[in-house]
Amino acid sequence: MCHSILTNEFGIRLGWERLLLFWDKMSTDVSDEEWGSIFSKCIGAEWRKSDSGLADVVCGKTAWSAKTIKNKKPFTHKHIRLITGRNSVDYSFDVRNVHTEDPNKVGEMILGIWNARYEKETEQFSDLRTVILIRDELLRDFSVMEIETTPFDPSKYEWDWNHKNNLEGYEVATGIKRFTWQPHGSQFTTLPDVPNNRLKIRLKKPPLVNRDFVLNEIKFDQSWIEIIK
Repeated sequence: MCHSILTNEFGIRLGWERLLLFWDKMSTDVSDEEWGSIFSKCIGAEWRKSDSGLADVVCGKTAWSAKTIKNKKPFTHKHIRLITGRNSVDYSFDVRNVHTEDPNKVGEMILGIWNARYEKETEQFSDLRTVILIRDELLRDFSVMEIETTPFDPSKYEWDWNHKNNLEGYEVATGIKRFTWQPHGSQFTTLPDVPNNRLKIRLKKPPLVNRDFVLNEIKFDQSWIEIIK
């Protein structure tokens, strides 16, 4: 049984793993893969990077896509951009020149590629979710949010090309932009809202560790150092 997420206990474990990551690589940066691995440890799940990107962390019939983004205000930021994969209409639909096509038709193809990936994963998992780490530059302030991973109904969106010749998808009901797609590289980006129940975590700078203590703990040997003449 996996542990609950977005709880105080989860937050303490996540902060601990974040500190360990810093000491392991001496870096404040973290990739999607590192975040997925950390998240799986925090909840007692299995980390296994999936081809679709929709089932990177697995616990029984539940699977998560793990994403991480940088933002200067991880506690209050309302909207995020998630790169969700490459949706090639050339490969999937043999459309070579997308700019000669109806943008709404191209948008429907793009969502169709996403929905096919989703349906494939639901053959194995009954519950698909996305867990997102929003972090500042130093990874001292960060928040975690979880949203349901769902298919998209093409009839609810309208599409048009922007000034950079990238395709943008908007909700018909609200006019809010929800997708971008770049013909060059086929990168598909979703723009979800950040829920109010995000988990907010702040880390204090840990004390410096005595260097002699560290060398003793790792059983330092002078043979590890080679002088090149």
